[in-house]
Amino acid sequence: MMSRIERNAYMRERYAKRPEVRAYQTAQTLARYRCGGCVSVAGKTRALKEEVLTHYGHDGALECCWSSCTVRDIDMLTLDHVKDDGAEHRKSVRGSMYAWLKSQGFPEGFQTLCANHQLKKEILRRSSLLIK
Repeated sequence: MMSRIERNAYMRERYAKRPEVRAYQTAQTLARYRCGGCVSVAGKTRALKEEVLTHYGHDGALECCWSSCTVRDIDMLTLDHVKDDGAEHRKSVRGSMYAWLKSQGFPEGFQTLCANHQLKKEILRRSSLLIK
């Protein structure tokens, strides 16, 4: 098995000898993007995000869990670790947190918050640390 450095050197040498190979591979890559291949991936990612945020949302709806907040815009909603242990938890999860949550059967300890209330929660947490 080649290291990344060895593979890069090999590919540079290969492309220098046969520029048509490089042109062909570039054209294939661009064709995937132009046909919407990356759009379908983005759509699947967005659908997964919507599924997870809906599960953890207020009463199982795509909505912020903060009392009296009615934000429903998926671009403004975030996933929150209820016990404020997100930094440690993210270190143990490889890849997408949304995919991990779904694969684990939607475990407890998470909620959907809008970006403003996610920030507000952190401000309140830090101010309580200063008071002690």
